[in-house]
Amino acid sequence: TPLSDAWGFGQWRAARRLVARGAKTTLTDAATLGLIDRIEIYSRSVTPPTEEEINRAFWGACHGGQQDCAAYFLEKGPT
Repeated sequence: TPLSDAWGFGQWRAARRLVARGAKTTLTDAATLGLIDRIEIYSRSVTPPTEEEINRAFWGACHGGQQDCAAYFLEKGPT
């Protein structure tokens, strides 16, 4: 998606602007951009994230320099 392309190439302002303009986020998108409120919503959903999704989101948090989000995943661990 344009959002994942933006953060994948380190275009942080573009990624944040896409979110501000209504781009839908995945768990990985939210983690990469430090959107902890969205991460918590995904974690409480009827279908919680899989271990693979959590691992991808953890990688995204590390890629985006989002220490709080990375710590969240380390603390919660796989569901």
